[in-house]
Amino acid sequence: MTAAVALTVGAAATVLLLDTPETVEAATSEDLVTATPFPGAPAPGSAPASPPAPSAPAPSATPSATPTPGADYAVAYRAAELTSADAGYEFDLATGTVVPADSVTWYLGRGENEFLVPETADSYIGRDAALGVAECVKGLSSRPTGRVPFGAVGPRGAFCVRSADGRSLAVVRVLSTAGTEGPVRVSVDHYRRNG
Repeated sequence: MTAAVALTVGAAATVLLLDTPETVEAATSEDLVTATPFPGAPAPGSAPASPPAPSAPAPSATPSATPTPGADYAVAYRAAELTSADAGYEFDLATGTVVPADSVTWYLGRGENEFLVPETADSYIGRDAALGVAECVKGLSSRPTGRVPFGAVGPRGAFCVRSADGRSLAVVRVLSTAGTEGPVRVSVDHYRRNG
């Protein structure tokens, strides 16, 4: 390869020495002498080959977003309307049924003026009946409560209860409370964590 380059450079120098400065300036690209390229040599007039630039990873089509709180919970059942006639009954949150008091581990019971949740469970009182899973998850992380008084929830209010293992979440909407001895009615939505 160096011999071919030397010959090409030498030929060009000879042409320049034999021509006058006026004819060199007047020469156009068609007038230039070109050498026949040998295999692997760059074509005349082309830029020398350079190694390919490393390719940068393509930008992601969608920016990574923070997942919505509660997005990993799926519906187990919805709108189970339950009535507890008195303190002898409680709501089984896992099955959406009314059962005798003290018969299940994840429940919603009732005291004189409050809802009773297991000591191992977390609860959160929402702003209104539109309480959803995302707000529950946020509220349980920032403002959990161990007590759910009837007065704090209010008529047509809502709260949520998370199981001790964190895999189940119940959104409870209060339909009616009748004080210490009357029936309590609720509507329960139960969600299970995926995975």
